[in-house]
Amino acid sequence: MNPVRSADFPVDGRSVAAARTFVADASSGHPRRDDAVLLVSEVATNAILYGSVNGAEAFRVIIRPSPARIYAAVVDAGGDGPPTMRHHAADAEHGRGLEIVDLVASTWGVVPVGTGHRVWFELLTRSTWRNGRRR
Repeated sequence: MNPVRSADFPVDGRSVAAARTFVADASSGHPRRDDAVLLVSEVATNAILYGSVNGAEAFRVIIRPSPARIYAAVVDAGGDGPPTMRHHAADAEHGRGLEIVDLVASTWGVVPVGTGHRVWFELLTRSTWRNGRRR
């Protein structure tokens, strides 16, 4: 069993890079590492922009890589409601974070945690697919 790793990051724009580095190190050598780094970047950005309105000073990143998958989550202190995927105009410069998560992740979701949210995703490796379907 691979250990779960977690780290807290300040609610600050510079923390997105630190969260990416944390995930890259924790998933080193995994075939879905780059996807995990991308998605954590998107979800951590959302945690900073929208999930810290309750005066939170930090958000948490959780990761558990295994040979078959990477599970990761970002936990924030809450915002004006649960994170939702919105559709934007083709020329919009922002707001596509959860759309990217939806396109890249094998599965994902949002779970309430106290006043906040846990936005999680799972990235399956090819070995966990059979006949074009997830096992």
